[in-house]
Amino acid sequence: MGRLAGVLFLASSGLMLIALPLSPAEASIAGTVASGAAVGCFTIFAPWDAWPRVTSLILVPPAFALIAFGNLYGGREHTYGVFFVVAFVWIGLAHGPWTSLAVAPLAVVAYLVPFVFLPG
Repeated sequence: MGRLAGVLFLASSGLMLIALPLSPAEASIAGTVASGAAVGCFTIFAPWDAWPRVTSLILVPPAFALIAFGNLYGGREHTYGVFFVVAFVWIGLAHGPWTSLAVAPLAVVAYLVPFVFLPG
């Protein structure tokens, strides 16, 4: 499941690169793409078999932070909800019941904090 998370990080970075020409002029997502790619590369090559399954939960805060940064710097706050869906699907597949409820406060913060800084 850790490697699957890496694939999801890299795929989201790739999708952001593909959508770059369609982004508004005020968008600045290069840092978010680079961060997502860096985390994705780490997760692809990390020795997940040697670590307990709960270790993969360390990927949740960076995932939510990247979603928040993507919303803040991407200039299109209406499209980032799908990344929360993907994150929670991964949590549901990789971990036991109630884990998604335990990380929900982090998701709420990642969802709301960018609105403080977005214009309007």
